[in-house]
Amino acid sequence: HVFLFVAHSSKANMRWTSIMLVCRKWHDIVMRSPQLWVIIVCRKPRWIVPLLRRSQGLPLSIRVTRKNSIDSSQSQAMKAFYLLSTILASSPTDTARVETVYILNDSRFHDTILEQSLSNLNRPAPGLRTFYFNVPRYEVMLGDNLFHGEAPSLREFMLRSRIGLPSTFSLLRNLTSLHLPIANRCPLLYY
Repeated sequence: HVFLFVAHSSKANMRWTSIMLVCRKWHDIVMRSPQLWVIIVCRKPRWIVPLLRRSQGLPLSIRVTRKNSIDSSQSQAMKAFYLLSTILASSPTDTARVETVYILNDSRFHDTILEQSLSNLNRPAPGLRTFYFNVPRYEVMLGDNLFHGEAPSLREFMLRSRIGLPSTFSLLRNLTSLHLPIANRCPLLYY
C-alpha cells in the first residue's frame, strides 16, 4: 500500500520509480504490481510501451503536460503522447481501458503533434470518465471523431482552451459536470 501511495501521489511525473533502486525486493514488488503503472505519464516516448505492458489491462489515466518552455523534454512529452495515441488508434482493447485523459499544453507555439495525437484518438472509449483539456494559447477544434463520439461513461468534461466544438458533439450527452471558460475567451464554442 505504501508503494501505491507514493506512485499515485506523484501523478505528474515518474520520479516515484526511484523506489525500485532501494533494493532488489522493492524492485521486484514494483515490477509485479500492475496497479502502480496505471498512470501513463507522457514524458518520454520510450516509456509508453513498457507502461502499457506493466499496467496489465487495468484502467488507465493518461497525463500529458507541456509547459511553456523550449526545453527539449517538453517536446518529448508531445512525442510520447503521439506514440501513445497511435497505439490506442490500433488497439480497441487499450482504448477501452482509458478512464482519464488530462492534457495541459501551455506552450506558446502551435503544436501540430497535439492535433495529430487527438485525431488518433478515434476509437470508442467506453471506460472514459474524465476528459480535461487545457490548451490556452491557441485554438483547437475537437470533432465528433474524438473517441468516435462514443464515451458512454464520460461524466466530467473540462475545457480551459480556445476551442471549437460542433453543436453535434456527442461526447457531452451523459455529463454530470461540464467546466468551460468564460464565453468571450472561447469564441468558437457553438451550441
